[in-house]
Amino acid sequence: MSSRTATQTHRRSGIDFPIQPPESAIDPSEDAASIAATITLRDVFAVDAPQVATFFSALLDVLTGIGQRQ
Repeated sequence: MSSRTATQTHRRSGIDFPIQPPESAIDPSEDAASIAATITLRDVFAVDAPQVATFFSALLDVLTGIGQRQ
C-alpha cells in the first residue's frame, strides 16, 4: 500500500494525523545543512522568482526559530 493510499484510508476512517513541525523530520545533527540549503535556494530564486524566494525566507525563519508556525 502506498503512503498516499494509506493516508486516504486513514482519513476516511476518521484517523487524523496532525501536521508535524520541521523538527520532527529533520534530525538536529542536520540543522546546519538544512539552514544552509534553504539559504542557497532562497538566493537562487531571489531574482527570477521572488515569490519562491519569499517561501524559502519564511522556511528559513521557521528553521532558525524566528518564524511563526500556523
